[in-house]
Amino acid sequence: MWTAAFNPSGSRIVSVSLDKTIRIWDVATARQIAALRRRGTRYVASAAFHPDGSRIVVASGETARIWGASIATMSTKQLIAEVCLQLHGLSRLTRDEMRLVGYAEDAAEIDVCG
Repeated sequence: MWTAAFNPSGSRIVSVSLDKTIRIWDVATARQIAALRRRGTRYVASAAFHPDGSRIVVASGETARIWGASIATMSTKQLIAEVCLQLHGLSRLTRDEMRLVGYAEDAAEIDVCG
């Protein structure tokens, strides 16, 4: 672990490691609740919660990135549901979209919000 910081309420900790991972921990249970990975950077130097606890700022020697704290801790199912609420009308990935993410031509269509 490189650095760590508490959220304003003291219920979560964000930590960064030399392997470029940013982890969010639940203080009460001492369990990891999310893991994020920075790509395209040599290292992650530090992370901190915004004073209102809604965002996490992650900095490297080259860039800084802001993550929504609630999105960072959502399960995949919750994240897809949130995206579906925000992107009205999205239901299926197109063949081009599926190809871009690496699916084979004969793969079944993916119903994103169904």
